[in-house]
Order: sequence, then structure tokens, then C-alpha cells
Amino acid sequence: MSAIKDVASAMREGNKIFENSHHWVYTGDEIYKELEPMDLEPDELAEALMFLSRNQSDAGTLFKVPFKIRKSLLKKMMGASK
Repeated sequence: MSAIKDVASAMREGNKIFENSHHWVYTGDEIYKELEPMDLEPDELAEALMFLSRNQSDAGTLFKVPFKIRKSLLKKMMGASK
């Protein structure tokens, strides 16, 4: 029975490692749905959509922070890339 518990534990640990190492790729639709409630101007929305599509790591960071700081963070991210 101990061997089965060891295998189950190892599988759970492996799953945690996989989940932490797997990088999600956001689609344009997913990015748009996250940006839409941020009340961006139409040209800002388009620019942000293109920026986050090209910079998936930044998209992941942006979508994991509290909503109230997203707009400010997005503008800083986009300004730093210029």
C-alpha cells in the first residue's frame, strides 16, 4: 500500500511542476475580453491587443494582477517597450 501512496504522491508533484511550467497562450479573443472592461479608447484597445498578442508573458502578468491596477500596468508595459 505504501508503494501506491508513493506513486500517487509522485504523480501529484509532477502535475504541480507541469502546471507551473506550462505557458498559456492567450488568443486574440481572450485578450480582447480581458481588455474590454478596462475602458480604453478604441485606438488604445487595438494597440494593447497587438502588444499583448506579441508579448504573451506580459499578458499573463497583466491578467493575474488585481483589476484596479491593470490599466496603469498595461500603459507602463507598453511605454517600456517603445
